[in-house]
Amino acid sequence: MGQSWSTESSEDGQLGNATISQLQRSEVDRLFVKACVSTLLPIELVSLKQQMALDELHGNEIITGDQLFALLASPPNLPVKGVLFRCIQFLGKFPFLGAWEDSADITTGEMIKAIVLFSPERRNKLFNDGFDFLKLLFLAVAATGPSFTEKAEKAEKKDQTQAKSAVKVVSKANTVLWSKMPIVQTSDGFDFEKLAVSAQDLVSLLTFVLVISEITIPGKSHFRLSEFDTAFSNWGLYEKRAMILLRSFLPSATRSKTQGSVNFALFERIVTGTMPEVFSPLSSFMDSLLFVNPPGPESGMIQQENTKVITPYTLSQLATFLPAELVYGRMKKLYVASEAGFSMRSFQSKVFKWNAPTILFVSGFRVRETKNKRYEQFKEHFPNFRKTNPDADTTYPNDNDDGEKLTFGAYIAQPWKISNKDCFGDSGSMLFQISPHQSIFKARKIDQHYAYFNTNGGGIGFGNDQPLLKSNTKRYQPGNVSLTIDSSLEFAVFRHLGRGGTYQEGSIYGEEQAPEYEDRFSVTDLEVWGCGTEKDLAEQAKQWEWEQKEALARQRVNVKNLGEERAFLEMAGLVGGHGASGGSM
Repeated sequence: MGQSWSTESSEDGQLGNATISQLQRSEVDRLFVKACVSTLLPIELVSLKQQMALDELHGNEIITGDQLFALLASPPNLPVKGVLFRCIQFLGKFPFLGAWEDSADITTGEMIKAIVLFSPERRNKLFNDGFDFLKLLFLAVAATGPSFTEKAEKAEKKDQTQAKSAVKVVSKANTVLWSKMPIVQTSDGFDFEKLAVSAQDLVSLLTFVLVISEITIPGKSHFRLSEFDTAFSNWGLYEKRAMILLRSFLPSATRSKTQGSVNFALFERIVTGTMPEVFSPLSSFMDSLLFVNPPGPESGMIQQENTKVITPYTLSQLATFLPAELVYGRMKKLYVASEAGFSMRSFQSKVFKWNAPTILFVSGFRVRETKNKRYEQFKEHFPNFRKTNPDADTTYPNDNDDGEKLTFGAYIAQPWKISNKDCFGDSGSMLFQISPHQSIFKARKIDQHYAYFNTNGGGIGFGNDQPLLKSNTKRYQPGNVSLTIDSSLEFAVFRHLGRGGTYQEGSIYGEEQAPEYEDRFSVTDLEVWGCGTEKDLAEQAKQWEWEQKEALARQRVNVKNLGEERAFLEMAGLVGGHGASGGSM
């Protein structure tokens, strides 16, 4: 059938004796549809057929974009519908991505491909973890967006695609190794250096994933988009959070100015380092198609007590870099300064009894020049900003935007305690910024000045040495990357002076020379939230597991009596032989 293929390289050596075959494009496409179908349960395929009201389901039935979004129970005027549908169409062409054309419909086989490729669990069955979905998602948005739809480029790409009538297929033990196929490894020949995602498309997609953020919670993945009607009605408020995320890519972006584009190198660096969970909601937003009777509104979405800092919009942003189970679990309000008072004593009385991880949030507006005597006194105690590297830039994202509120946070895995001499915390601690842009500052295992709570007048610090407090002398000792809150909880300073110290430089800077800067601000809000005890989280996990089982039970389909669906399932190898997930040759 093909030629024997073996190699001494460590990566390909794992293949042993594999086979390379030449197959027609139509046959490869049929094999991939079959492989995708094999990752679904028979009952899920039956549910899909019933939802689409089809007498038979062969994979070549046509469904329009409007019909698809109606099945997903999407709002009628969903702003991101065009971007989403183009992405679904693009994934539906896999592995022949160059064959994509903007049209009003897709086939049911292409829709199944998209459902499977969006899902990490199903992708793993196909590719055995050897697949870069982030690259495919970037390609889906960039290659279908306005920057790549010029007629000349499209025509050239189409000609290149059609010229490949036969395709090399790599198989082993009669199973296609999809991740090892040249057409998959090269993304069908797309040149990533020529591609970019437009800022407008990116902010629309970011807003969408924030709106449906809770769908990532176990037991909620089967929710239809109608379950998020209230969130969709507040699209503009979620879009403000999406703009914060966009500024991590493009610092000059504003709601009135969403021009520009993001190349793949920047896209990959910011997503993986600053918002690694941001696109997780896409993994299951189509899963409701696989449930005959998805739960209705009575299942309810998680209700969280709102404060000035914590709102549904903040939670959705936090879920871009913290686990959804943590954000949407049992976050408990411990201390809100606007309610309990801005004092170290109130802070201590509310927070110190919580024997589990916490998240501190501090917000405020920049202080430039002021005649405030208390701030002048604070300035005397805080050392002046001096660059450690004379070549370092002192400009940084949104440094001139004094009207935008600054919001920083600290995740502390250990319980709080009075620490007038030593620091507490561990390498699981983390600093972050969530306004006016997002950045993460991870902890190192060296120079372990993770946090202190100094009741002798030193205030609260992260990444700092303990303040020098002698007689009438007070001197703060901020670290290179540090957050300091004065003892009156009235002023705070975030300092970013390059490498070294307890916390790393901002995740948005990558390997390039990071700017050196300092933000001083007047505190308007200070809050501490408990992240849930192990018992709380265990109870929540049990509840979500029960909801997932209930969702499966709601389908009420007897697989033994599939009737006319059997032909489609046999084609997929799911009835009778239970074919291999890789796609039998």
